[in-house]
Parts: sequence; structure tokens; C-alpha cells
Amino acid sequence: MIVVVLIVGVVGGISMIRISEDVETRTGDTLYIRGVQNEFERSRLAVREFVNTGDELRLGPFTQARGQILLISSQIGPNLDSVLQVRVDAYVDNVTGYLEEFGEHAVQLKIDGHDAAARQLIGGQASLGRVKQINEQGLALQNELLRLQEEAGDALRTRQIVNIGLIVAAGLLILATSLGVMLWLRREMLQPLDELADASRRLGHGDLSARVKPSGVDEILLASSAFNQMADEVQQHVQQLHELSAARTRFVSSVSHELRTPITSLRGYLELLVGGEAGDLTPDQLRYVQVAERNARTLDELINDLLTLSRVQSGKVTLKPEPVDIRLLLRELKAEMLPMATEKKVDLVLVDTGDLVVSGEPLRLKQAFGNLIGNALKYSPEGQAVVVRAFRVNRQAVVSVVDWGPGVPKDELPQLAEPFFRASTTERIPGTGLGLPIAKQMIELHGGRLAVESEPGAGSTFTAYLPLRMPESADSDEPESPPATGESAEVTPAVTFASEPVSPAEPETGAPEAPAAAPPAEQAPGSGALRRERRAKSLSRRRNDS
Repeated sequence: MIVVVLIVGVVGGISMIRISEDVETRTGDTLYIRGVQNEFERSRLAVREFVNTGDELRLGPFTQARGQILLISSQIGPNLDSVLQVRVDAYVDNVTGYLEEFGEHAVQLKIDGHDAAARQLIGGQASLGRVKQINEQGLALQNELLRLQEEAGDALRTRQIVNIGLIVAAGLLILATSLGVMLWLRREMLQPLDELADASRRLGHGDLSARVKPSGVDEILLASSAFNQMADEVQQHVQQLHELSAARTRFVSSVSHELRTPITSLRGYLELLVGGEAGDLTPDQLRYVQVAERNARTLDELINDLLTLSRVQSGKVTLKPEPVDIRLLLRELKAEMLPMATEKKVDLVLVDTGDLVVSGEPLRLKQAFGNLIGNALKYSPEGQAVVVRAFRVNRQAVVSVVDWGPGVPKDELPQLAEPFFRASTTERIPGTGLGLPIAKQMIELHGGRLAVESEPGAGSTFTAYLPLRMPESADSDEPESPPATGESAEVTPAVTFASEPVSPAEPETGAPEAPAAAPPAEQAPGSGALRRERRAKSLSRRRNDS
């Protein structure tokens, strides 16, 4: 059917071209007749002016008239019928005859000096009658050619309407066919592909039960079956990974518990030796014991981190929320970490913008922010600064920690939250790779999220987002529901909300709190005050561990 419509359309188009050419021909014939009339009038006027003035320059149009009229008349009538062609020839002969009988004769009389005879010939009744006959004959031909031109125009418009109808019919037919094909494609291809894509997205977002019902053409049937088979295998592998992860968590927790007691005892006895409880030590012995104590303390901290991480991952950590003033918490952390900053020769700057109260456990939040600030101090080069900002964005408390350390490559950012992972730019700096995962877990435990942006050589910005405690729920023991974060299982790059970066060489002007003065230098090993302080800390730690 479409082919038939197209053939009819092509035939109609060819016919319209022919009619258009006929219209152009009729229009040209009309213009040619008018051209003959104009040349005839110009030649008569030229003869009359020559007869009246005797100026031979006036004869130019008359001399050219016969040639122009014959040239113009030769263009008329290639497609005229025989009757009209005879009329055109008669009209042209009449015009040229007048120019010969009256025009040339009058010119010759004027040249010979017979002015009155020349004027009489041009203005006589015979001349005027002949001119009237020629004009009537030309007007009749012009009207006839105009009629033919209008008929050709009407035929062209009719053909155009017919062609438009054919085009509309063809368009409607093609549209109907296309809709039918589209409906078939949707039923047999697009809809099954949409279902397959939706199931793929659900599977990618963690819905291991995502499956599709095989349908559509054979290729999509095969793809759907392959997807279902792949989803079954993925679900099986994920289940195995969960089981392995749970076993690893139990193993780490068990080993950490078993190591904690002997490490605590070892640290206690080493502190006693350093304190001189077993007698005075030689300088070399004291140095060796101090190295052993320092390594035991590092091992103890690692075990504590492992225990904390395993408890959080296994869901054994429950919060007892209470109002927590983030500003006061950060001030306490700054005071506690100033000795570390002083030892590293790094400025620790705290910038806050008023009260920020959240629901949570102060110790857990302090541990999370302490890990972030500790990492920033650890990786900052000497002479730089670590800037801690606390501010409010909508209904969230935002705490960002900015350093100018070695930074992290972009392709390693998603792995920062994995336990024991160390960025390639920080491998030479001692560390366990547990501080950031613990901080992330603690922040998420409070309904927040942790984001990071970093660039090698330009430092890093770690930003924690926590839901604010609203005034209407200030007396409630339940924290606010966390905002939807999309990807809560991994640290993702985010844009820093701070309006201006703080230069490490020039801390932010007008900060509410400037870096505090460094504490007095630690007393020399072996002094009585130091021994009493260490002994008290050791006894307190053992009581807490028990």
C-alpha cells in the first residue's frame, strides 16, 4: 500500500512539474505580447518626434524596433494551438507592416523635405485606424494569453491540492504502520529490555532478589535467562562473602580479646619499670624499656581499634543518645590534641559558627572526630595547618577537617573506608588503616555520613554530616532520622561546603578560637611526678579493662 501511494505521489509530482512549466510558458507569452506592444509604441513615438523636430537621434528606437519585434515574436507560441498561433503571426505581421507602410514612408518624406506630407501620413485617418486595429488585436491576444495563464495556474493549484492529499494520506499510512511497528517493538523488545535494565539497577543497588521474567524475541530471552543465572551466582557469592566476613569479624574479635589481657599486663609492668618501681635503670636499659613500652602502647591501640571496628560491624554497639554540643566537643578535642600538633609543628585551627547540637554519644563522636583530626595532623607536613570547621547547612551539622598533606589519588578514594587500606601517597607514614573506617562507622551509627575530597599534593578535606537535634525533640532520647544519603556503605567524594579555603600559611581571619599555646615540655623520665602520673594512668586503665 505504501508503495502504491509513493508511486501515485511521484506521478503527481511529475505532473505538477509539467503544469508549472506550462504556467511559466503562458506567463512568458503574455510578457512577450506586452513587449511587442511596447516596442510598437516606442517606434511610433520615435517617428512622430523625428517628423516634428527633424532630429535624427530620435530615430534610434524606430531603427531597432523591427529587429526587437521579430526577436520577441520568435519566442512566442512554442506550445500554442494552431488557431492562436495564426492570430499571433497576424498580429506581428500587422505591426511590422505598419512600421514599413507608415513609419518608413513618413521618415523618407521628412528626409526629402516634405514635412507636411510626413505629418499628414502619421496623423491621418488611415494611420490612426491602423494603430487602433493593432492595439485591439494585441489586447485581444493578451487577454487570451492571460486566460490560458489563469487556467494553467488553476490546474497547478488543483494538482498541488491533490499532491498534498496524497502526501497526507501517505504520512498517515506511514504513521499508522510506524505505530504498529513501535507497539510490536515495545512489546517484544523495549519492555523486556526495560525490565532487564531495572532488574540490573536493583541488583547493582544491592537487591539480590532482582530477577526478570523471560519474554520477547529469542535474543532477549537468552539475555534474560543469562541475567537470572548471573543473579543467582551473585547472590550465592555475596552470601559466601557475608559468611566469610562474619567469620573474620568473629576471629578478629576473639583474637583481640585474647591479646588484650596480656598486652595490658605487659604495659603495666613496662610502666612500672620506667617508673623505677623495680629499681633504677641504666640509661640504656631505660631507653630499651621505653621503646618496648611505646610499641606495646601502639599494639594496645591497634587491638582497641580492631575490637571497636568488629563490634560496630557486627551490630553490637548501641547508642544511648543525649544532646551533644559539637562546638564544645571539638574544643575539648583541640585541647587534647595540641601536644601532638605542637610535636608535629603544625597549627591546629578551630573555626565554628555557633551552637550545633546533635543527638548521640559524646565518647563515640569524640572518637570519630579525633580519628579524623589525628589523621590530618599525622599526614600534615611541618609548618602547615589543620583547619577544623563546624557550621550548619539546613538541618545538618557539618564538621570538616582540612589538611594540606600528601592527598589521595582519585581512583583510591572509594577504598579509603576499607579496613587496613593505606593510600599510595601515605604508605611511608606509620599507620594501621583503621582510624578512618572507625570514624565512618561511628558517624553512620549517628545517622550521618562521611564524605571526602582530595587531590595528590593538595591535601584532603573530610566532611561529616550529622542531623541536628531539633528544638521540638530536645527532650526526647531518640535521635532524628538520618537524611537519605544514597550510598551509606562507602566514603564518596563530595563538594566541600566551606565558602573559602583556608590557607595553611594564613589561618582564617576572625576565627572564634586561635591555636592555643603549647603545654610545658614533658618532665624528664625518672622524676617522681612523672612516675606518679604514669602509675595512676596504668592503674586506671587496668580498672577500665577489667
